[in-house]
Amino acid sequence: MGRNEDAERRLRQEKIELLKLKQGFISESEIIPQDIEEETHYTIPQKIGAFLDLNKGFIALGAFFLAIVVGFCVFVFSREAEDLKVLIVITEENSELKNCADKIEKALEMYCPDFDGNGKVHVGVSVADISEDAVGDVLRAQNDMLSLEMDTGYRQLIISDSGFMDYINEAYGNNTKVIMEEAPSGISLISTRFAEYIEMNTSAENIKFFIRCEMKGDSKISVEQRERALEVVKNIVENKAVSAEG
Repeated sequence: MGRNEDAERRLRQEKIELLKLKQGFISESEIIPQDIEEETHYTIPQKIGAFLDLNKGFIALGAFFLAIVVGFCVFVFSREAEDLKVLIVITEENSELKNCADKIEKALEMYCPDFDGNGKVHVGVSVADISEDAVGDVLRAQNDMLSLEMDTGYRQLIISDSGFMDYINEAYGNNTKVIMEEAPSGISLISTRFAEYIEMNTSAENIKFFIRCEMKGDSKISVEQRERALEVVKNIVENKAVSAEG
């Protein structure tokens, strides 16, 4: 019986000591020698670090997609507004218009007013090469792009060679007026100072400015671009530079 009483007495003392420890009356006990596991407290930086370490895979993936979205937004909103939209159509294999888009763009900007009034003149130039040396899928793609450009009518000023009107007559028919017949449409580039700025040879007299006719159902963009094209070509014919952008 003596052993049982000792065990019960010790158990009661341990319960009392344990209660004192939990309530903070004592910091340690000789009766209960084992270490009492204390709650670990983390600082805010430690918590943030632990969270980042635990979720680093998801964070890296999110950062990747965020970078794509930001890059796309920067690309879209940083692009310069186009005061004038121009289409270069190449129909001849050895045309001097090949690899000439940058020079033409800069030269056009000399004669293009700041139509948008944003303090910056920008001419947007697209190229459609349907010459014989463009074959297969490339030729089909170029023809598709040219058809799309002609159908949308967003680019009312076209610079092309002698084969362009053959393309127009074949695609739209001789009875369909797509290109203006009166000046300044049909003016040869070689008859202007413009040809010097783009370093065009005197043998290129067949390269001309073409301006679209007014078409039924023209969009607001088409009407606006036609008016701008007429003014810019008129400035070129009169050699009236209106901008220092070129």
